Amino acid sequence: TGSNLFLYTTLNHVKYCLPSGDTGTIRTLDAPVYAVRAIKDQLFCLDREARTRVIAIDTTEARFKLALANKKYGQVMHMVK
Repeated sequence: TGSNLFLYTTLNHVKYCLPSGDTGTIRTLDAPVYAVRAIKDQLFCLDREARTRVIAIDTTEARFKLALANKKYGQVMHMVK
């Protein structure tokens, strides 16, 4: 979803971590999955039976915090509007 945005999964959540150390939860999961790749607002993953899954995610909060941390205020204002 972004060059400096790290996405990862726990048993119950999809989470993010920024270079500043700030973390947050993107969404709750119904069942555990293993993240493989994120493209835009889609998380490609494997479930426990090794079946591929595509999960919709909303990375707006993480991208907003990343833009603030990088002092990209024009991008921040665009997201607010």
